[in-house]
Amino acid sequence: MAAMVNPTPRRNLRTPILETKIKLSTDQLCQIYPRVSTPEQKKNVSAEMQQDKSFAVKCGWQEDMIIVDTRDLGVSGQLRMEDREAFRDMLRRMQGRDGFAHIGAVIARDVARLFRNKWGDEPGKFMEICFTYNVLVVTADFVYDFRINWHIDKFKRKCEEAWSHIENHVYGVMLPARDERGFAGYWTGGNLPIGYTLDRREKIKGEENPNYNKFIVYEKHARVVKWLFRRYKHLNGNVRALLREIEHLEKPLFPDFDEDVPEEVVSNFSHYKKVSGGYTIASDATLRRILTNRVYIGDWVYLGQVVKTNNHTAIVPLDDFLFAYNRLSSVNLDGTPNEEALRNKRKYARRFTKRDGLLKECIQAEDPQLRVYPKPIHGNWSYALYKSGTSSSQGAPLSTIPCKEFDDIVLRKLVARMMEPQAEKDLAGFLEYEEEATEEESETLQDIERDIAATKALLARLEKQA
Repeated sequence: MAAMVNPTPRRNLRTPILETKIKLSTDQLCQIYPRVSTPEQKKNVSAEMQQDKSFAVKCGWQEDMIIVDTRDLGVSGQLRMEDREAFRDMLRRMQGRDGFAHIGAVIARDVARLFRNKWGDEPGKFMEICFTYNVLVVTADFVYDFRINWHIDKFKRKCEEAWSHIENHVYGVMLPARDERGFAGYWTGGNLPIGYTLDRREKIKGEENPNYNKFIVYEKHARVVKWLFRRYKHLNGNVRALLREIEHLEKPLFPDFDEDVPEEVVSNFSHYKKVSGGYTIASDATLRRILTNRVYIGDWVYLGQVVKTNNHTAIVPLDDFLFAYNRLSSVNLDGTPNEEALRNKRKYARRFTKRDGLLKECIQAEDPQLRVYPKPIHGNWSYALYKSGTSSSQGAPLSTIPCKEFDDIVLRKLVARMMEPQAEKDLAGFLEYEEEATEEESETLQDIERDIAATKALLARLEKQA
């Protein structure tokens, strides 16, 4: 086992250290901190290597003394420390707070895994916390002990280099190159519209594929997209009625992808609700986004601009698309304001600003063949009873009851139930949740106090140097 030293007593923490060889306290826990910037990078070789314990083992730690927290894979290093889950808990382990075993070292592939920070404020706080709790930072090429002044300067320079890479290489080279591809009509990352997949063939018969990373129609889903536009037209532009029809389908709206569709493509459809056997639309907003997406008539929109028409094969006939677009989009195809849609939006907002029906999400009829909808009747909201499958906009309801009166009855019953002795047992789950939430608030307050203390100490040292 490597040589071990006990943490320096707190009273001697600020004593200058002259020795250049750092001894690793392998009798204390250490934490490996792996991080890559995007979800797409989570499956690459770098992400796998960062989770490997062999480097820590070579340094002298036993495997059961090594913690690996992978929650920050796919998270930007430009985020603040408390906004990265794995980093936040790593700081708590440095303190040895309640519920967290103390760690004596942090292991990262390089400093850029820890920070890509422009101003140096986050690395400064981090070094102060490591200094206070006697924690080393171990990278592939150096061991940082922040009780040694030139180690602090070296860590700062590494952080500056990490930001310089972002500023010069990413912002200066990669992003402009990506934008050039984007404005030329090629997919550059992010979510994909349902109904399309990507042409991922870089070469065809040894030649460069000019359509590499362009949209291609995925017929299994394109048929459904066409149906959505046609059905919206048949329902005379009633989004809610269409959404209810989708809810009552006995099979998924969009079937699962075929096995030959690459997983890297399928993962970009995560914004649609996954159900058994496929995907569905679960919200009004998602349905409206589909019905107003110009990609379905072959237009290419990049950074909010329509940069190309006829960029790829259209899915929806123009007349069906315009029926939906002109009713739902706040702008016309030429970019001018769509006054009719804006008027309808304001009218809709006024109508639904004050809405009774507290139980609208949970009330249901005893008969499974019947459904209950809140509906405005003669200026007041009522729970209306309809046959299942019938839209609340179609015909008169079978029966109604005022929302306010019914809600008042249920609330009075709920209060009375909560006053009964059995209520404490029934509410045990809620009380446990409340206790967990309070505990998390307490943890957050301790994080804030720790960071404030670190910042004050850093300012004091800067003033002394000045």
